[in-house]
Amino acid sequence: MTKTTADTKTNELIRHAIAAWGYLVRWGSRLTLAEFAAAISRFQPVKINAAGRLRTEAERELKAAKADLSVIELTDIATDDVWCRDHGPAFLLNKHGEKAIVDWDYNAWGDKYPPYDLDDVIPTLIGEKLNLKVFYSKIIMEGG
Repeated sequence: MTKTTADTKTNELIRHAIAAWGYLVRWGSRLTLAEFAAAISRFQPVKINAAGRLRTEAERELKAAKADLSVIELTDIATDDVWCRDHGPAFLLNKHGEKAIVDWDYNAWGDKYPPYDLDDVIPTLIGEKLNLKVFYSKIIMEGG
């Protein structure tokens, strides 16, 4: 089967890993996250949200993990939860190659995990940072 233009262009968007630096106690230490980012950095750029005081810690642990810091971009956007997959943006690509973001409504799995007001605005803030058009939907959507 031949890849369509849409498939090829979609793959172009999946060049970056996006993560949020935080407390991943259930899955391991932050050093494990640093090692993961280091492995990815050998092949492609990595974007990590390490807000506030976590930036210094992220830099230290990425260096210890021997990450290629020349391709890692640390961003400072405050969040309530580390799991960006759930509250992060959905990226769109039209037939002209123009990128945009969908900002779905987010309610932390039916108000199970408050607070989430910072998480709910993440897609818009990322859209502003990347200078991308943002489409707003009143549909509640959890990523993953």
